[in-house]
Amino acid sequence: MVLSPAIGPIVCISIPVPDLQGAVELYGKWFKYQERARGHFTDSKVICQNLPKLAGRAWRYLTPSSPDSLFGGLRLIDADPIPSTPSPLTTIGWAAAELSVKDVDGLATRLTGSPFKIIGPPRSLKSNASIKAMQVAGPYGEVFYLADVGAYEGPLSLTRATCPIDRTFVAVLATHDLETTRDFYETRYATQRISDHEVTIPVLNQAFSAPAGTRFHISSQQLAGGSLIEIDELPLTAKRRAPLSSGLPAGIAMVTLATNEVAKNLTEIADIVGGCGNIVTGRAGELIEFVGRSIDL
Repeated sequence: MVLSPAIGPIVCISIPVPDLQGAVELYGKWFKYQERARGHFTDSKVICQNLPKLAGRAWRYLTPSSPDSLFGGLRLIDADPIPSTPSPLTTIGWAAAELSVKDVDGLATRLTGSPFKIIGPPRSLKSNASIKAMQVAGPYGEVFYLADVGAYEGPLSLTRATCPIDRTFVAVLATHDLETTRDFYETRYATQRISDHEVTIPVLNQAFSAPAGTRFHISSQQLAGGSLIEIDELPLTAKRRAPLSSGLPAGIAMVTLATNEVAKNLTEIADIVGGCGNIVTGRAGELIEFVGRSIDL
């Protein structure tokens, strides 16, 4: 009997920023994201027992302009000035957040010259030509895959966009050892292996100055609620990002996952994203926050 995944969907991704209001305005202007909740991490919250340097820091929670769910948004966390960040996609841990979008070609035109640098122009995926995606690097070390999955038909349960830039539906995880990293999720949380193959990824070829046609081993893990974790195996030259003074690494610092059907309405979202979850460190050093019913972590 195949067990249903014990985790999912993606509740939010966390990004440390040096100027909260500036970051809110930046995502409002370019992604059309809106602030839905705000608060401070407190000593009483479980998250601060695992990441004590977050105590007292402010956060803001943003979601797409017309969300069909309040999950899948961005949790921006107040941090000290961020030093220069590594080149995009050259480190292990959470590498990127994949957002479901409409008209990826139009987005490329609109984001040209913005603070979001295009590091991979729109192109059909080698692994599935019905999905067209581009990659952009933000000003705080974060990376986004912007994917139009409207034409996709296949085994993956994907989130189709209802606005130009919709929510996060895939968390991209980079590792040196795909088998060990994948086993962590499959054995503990019953994630379902949907794909496992080697494929050419032009943006990674560029990141590592690899010869054209170099193939990378990747695997997609289906979560509950239409979310996925994509695991990419990178060369040993990929290093782990050092923690900032907040205790979080720069960029996509942490991914928050639901462990059961938790409240989704606006009056309760602040509690869900406010630091009440249990923190676990995965095999690639990635920080995972679980909210909802307690499970065996």
